[in-house]
Amino acid sequence: MSLARPSLWKSDVGFQRSPFLYIGALFAGGIALAETANRVPIWIWFVSVSLVVSAALVASFLRKHFLALILALTAVGLFGLVWMLFRAELQPAHHIRRYFQRGFIESDGPVEVRGRLESDLERHSDKVVFYLGIEQIGHRRQTLPACGTARVSVYSSQNVPEDFFPQGLHYGDRVRALVRLRQPRNFQDPGAFDFAGYLRDNDIDAIASAKSPRLIEKLAGASSMGMMPVVQKARRWMIQRFESTLGPDGQGGAYGQAAAIVIALVIGERTSLAPQIEEDFKRTGTYHVLVISGLHVVALAYVLAALLRWARLSAGIQVAIILLVLLFYTLLAGARPSIVRATVMVSACLIGNLIYRERHFLNTTCMSAVSLLVLNPAWLWDIGFQLTFAAVLTIGLVGIPLVEFLILPYSRGLASVFSDTVSVTRSGPDRRMRRTRFWAELWVERWEGRFFGASRRVWLWVLRGLAWLVGSVGSLVVMSVAIQSVMLVLMVNYFHRVSLISPLINLAVVPLTTVLLFVAVLMLPLTAISVQVTAAASWAVKALVSLTLYCVTTGSQWRFAEYRVPTPPQWVTLGFLISLMAAAALTRGRWRRGAIGTFIAFLLCLVVHPFAPPAAPGVLELTALDVGQGDALFVQFPGGKTMLVDGGGFTKPGDTARDVDDPEKELGGGFDIGEQVVAPYLWQRGLRSLDFVALTHAHHDHIGGLPFILDHFSVGALLDGRNPHAEPEYSRLLQKAGRRGVPVHYLRRGDRLVVDGVAVAVLNPDERERPDHVSNNDSLTLRLQYGEVSLLLTGDIEKRVESELSDLDCVALRADVLKAPHHGSRTSSTDPFVACVDPTLVIVSAGADNPFGHPSGEVMSRFTARHSAVYETAKHGAVTVKTDGKRLYHSRSEANRP
Repeated sequence: MSLARPSLWKSDVGFQRSPFLYIGALFAGGIALAETANRVPIWIWFVSVSLVVSAALVASFLRKHFLALILALTAVGLFGLVWMLFRAELQPAHHIRRYFQRGFIESDGPVEVRGRLESDLERHSDKVVFYLGIEQIGHRRQTLPACGTARVSVYSSQNVPEDFFPQGLHYGDRVRALVRLRQPRNFQDPGAFDFAGYLRDNDIDAIASAKSPRLIEKLAGASSMGMMPVVQKARRWMIQRFESTLGPDGQGGAYGQAAAIVIALVIGERTSLAPQIEEDFKRTGTYHVLVISGLHVVALAYVLAALLRWARLSAGIQVAIILLVLLFYTLLAGARPSIVRATVMVSACLIGNLIYRERHFLNTTCMSAVSLLVLNPAWLWDIGFQLTFAAVLTIGLVGIPLVEFLILPYSRGLASVFSDTVSVTRSGPDRRMRRTRFWAELWVERWEGRFFGASRRVWLWVLRGLAWLVGSVGSLVVMSVAIQSVMLVLMVNYFHRVSLISPLINLAVVPLTTVLLFVAVLMLPLTAISVQVTAAASWAVKALVSLTLYCVTTGSQWRFAEYRVPTPPQWVTLGFLISLMAAAALTRGRWRRGAIGTFIAFLLCLVVHPFAPPAAPGVLELTALDVGQGDALFVQFPGGKTMLVDGGGFTKPGDTARDVDDPEKELGGGFDIGEQVVAPYLWQRGLRSLDFVALTHAHHDHIGGLPFILDHFSVGALLDGRNPHAEPEYSRLLQKAGRRGVPVHYLRRGDRLVVDGVAVAVLNPDERERPDHVSNNDSLTLRLQYGEVSLLLTGDIEKRVESELSDLDCVALRADVLKAPHHGSRTSSTDPFVACVDPTLVIVSAGADNPFGHPSGEVMSRFTARHSAVYETAKHGAVTVKTDGKRLYHSRSEANRP
């Protein structure tokens, strides 16, 4: 008989064994189509579902079973579409999102909100964050009932002290707060971080900010809310124990690397992790171990199952205990979507095994996916959902078949030496198993009694141990490579990251953090036993942390550990996934080599990206990106050369932009506008290099994103105007350009360049000496002339320079497109200057609801008085202007709108 078990691929993909594979695919397809089907009234879709279900019942009654099955599956797809549309209508009339839609809440005024804390306080360097379940809002002298969840940030002028809230706020407390309440908004650029979607997927409906903790008042009447107060107390106790036991070591956060990493690993609290540590984990592709997800839940369930089997409890009681512990752990870790999904998946597997007594891996996994999508269909687009189920399906559909083909023949051959069981099939794996067994038996017969007198029994024990080692290590390697290969396509499409050492580093980090997780948890009860035992456990935890960090930091320092790539064409992504599945499915077929070769070809396309960026020959394009209260302009010349003018940024270095833009405000100092907004736009266009990067002046809202651009793009030259070398951020940028081998060209008034037939004239700065501080009036100002069409890019020049340029040559300022100076402020765009330019179209780059009042109403009136079309990046998103030298075309971005 054959020792090779049937492949999971062949046995599990049939409809009878895995019906939820097809149900899940159709249900997800219906959800995906909902966005394009929302123009049709929802009642029509309800009627369609009813008709299809009725037709399926009739077909089943007439014993047309195949037709009934097709109709039933069609109904599943339609139900996914209807459920996605219907769920959006389930919000009650007093939901906070409904108030935003009706315009009841103004973003520039204070709002009094009352509600109950749905979390403990999260302490950051400059603010405290908590989640508030809104019960009531007061605005415009009205008090109305409300529901929904707001993410509240309370800012501090310095590092947050321990007694920031003297009254002490905890989960379940009722509070009254005077806040600025806003609807989340995105940077409306193709490829930019979907901040509103991120909050929506985490069930956060609004964001709020308060300038002082004195604006938050604790109310009487806080009451118990089920078991959550107990869970939150346990969470706080665990954090305090880890802090006091592991102690600060002066590195990596407020209470040290060991405590910060252990707290992140055990309960998912990452606020105290040092940014550099987080970046090292991301660079090596091991960041997933710091996110409470499937790895933690599966490990916990596995250990609990082993302990309960040892206690000889019945299967039903074992599953009940495991489910209760998993529920408590899910709540302990904050019930974030990632751990909720993992818990549902593991629970479905446990219940399925209890009911059917046989593992239906693929069917159970897809059943849990359908359950989660019924709970929240929007999770289909969540990267965490996709990563989780991509990893699980990779294990079942790719990893296990590859292990069966590549590893098990050798481990089973070693384990079956001198066994009476014989494989009689002619399959490749069985032939390799018999060959391995044959050579192992010859080896034993040759060395039996000759090597330290070892008998055959000793050699059999050695070979069985070797078989276990080959099976375990080989399976781990194959699974790691398979999972990281599939993760690659998601990492490239979502994060533009390629980590070449991720499979290797994960082989070390995953086992280390798994052991660290259980040692850290076991340390908690030991703290109550004795100081000596606690010290020993603490030493073990710190040793494991040090070893983990050594692997991660060493790997991240390798030059090619991680690099960035543009968004691949859709056909490459689709071809990669299909070829990967084919390579796994055809491990035993004659088309195996072709499938593997095709997979490698698509893999190289993802990793290398050998595609030229698309360009429209003969067209000059200018795109003003939405970067909040800053500037970032992308120019593509008619011959394909590219230039980035400024890179956006916060209002000033180190500012959390608390009064400027929602994504900047909420994500604070860890949010790099270059990484999260500007670079994704360039990658989305297929760019890996820029011919020119121009810096108008060194204020942070213009220079902030450029360091990341220099680090991750091949830049031909840095164009600079007049900035003080004493400015630290500007000096660092020049040093970075020097290290990257980027030449710096200093431009002055009167300089001219010709790029792909476009005449670029430099209008500012003049020839005066370099200043001792950064000034708006030193902004590099460029006028682009292509055929009969001209564009004027002004930076932040103000009245003085505008007057100089108008007096110098008013005719030379004439332009069809004007980038409004200084974000449309009242100190710029004076009447004489606007009259000289006489623009057909004006682009204003400014942040939504910014505290500076940009753009000024007075300035906007000047533009409209001259019948200029005005586009604001805050309202219209990225604005694109194209010209063939004769005609002018303009459009606004529809991407990333909340």
